[in-house]
Amino acid sequence: MNDVEFARAKEYFSPSLHTSLWACWTMIFVSLGKLRKKLTKESIAEASRVIERANKEGVKFLNIYYTLGRYDVVAIFEAPNEKTAMQMAMSLGDIESTETLVAVSREEAIKLVE
Repeated sequence: MNDVEFARAKEYFSPSLHTSLWACWTMIFVSLGKLRKKLTKESIAEASRVIERANKEGVKFLNIYYTLGRYDVVAIFEAPNEKTAMQMAMSLGDIESTETLVAVSREEAIKLVE
């Protein structure tokens, strides 16, 4: 399915009305982030604005974790395609550097092997 076909389908199928169909057309991403500077109220507010904009573009955050260790933040989210996920990650550039992975469920991975 190309971007034009996806846009048409997205207009027709609302995620709230057709959750199971919508889930078939989204991709899951895991974003690993390192904060560029100390966490402040202002940087949290900016990240919240980025999340709100991403939600309007079709990104659904499943969870966001602050972590100890190599990465400071781990975000798990759904997006309609790689382009949308990349736009969201790039908009966080002033706050954190990110490494974003495409995730496939265990069930889907097993189907690929069969």
